[in-house]
Amino acid sequence: MKRPGEGCITTTPMATQMRKVFGGPDHGSVGLTASQMTALCKLYGVDPAGNVLEKAGAERNILRHAEADGMRLVAWIARYTESGQDPLKVLVQLACASGLDVEPGDSKWSEEDD
Repeated sequence: MKRPGEGCITTTPMATQMRKVFGGPDHGSVGLTASQMTALCKLYGVDPAGNVLEKAGAERNILRHAEADGMRLVAWIARYTESGQDPLKVLVQLACASGLDVEPGDSKWSEEDD
């Protein structure tokens, strides 16, 4: 199964494009957009303000929590995916079906065959 990204894996092809323009942090082989990092700060209740060392420490902790939660999400959703299917595409499709306001580019991508 092909994952989106150029140089690192991203969440969606739109995220790859946004990183080309605005950049964003990397964690291991995964690249995030600046807006995804902002959303993670909100999710984990972290204010990224402070000096450079405090910001770096906060970002590292956020990414460690996201890494663990990512494993939890994939382990849970695996029972609802077909062999070789991208679990994020399944999650995006479920979000669309439940009426969440999913960006059109992500919605279209989730329906494409790999």
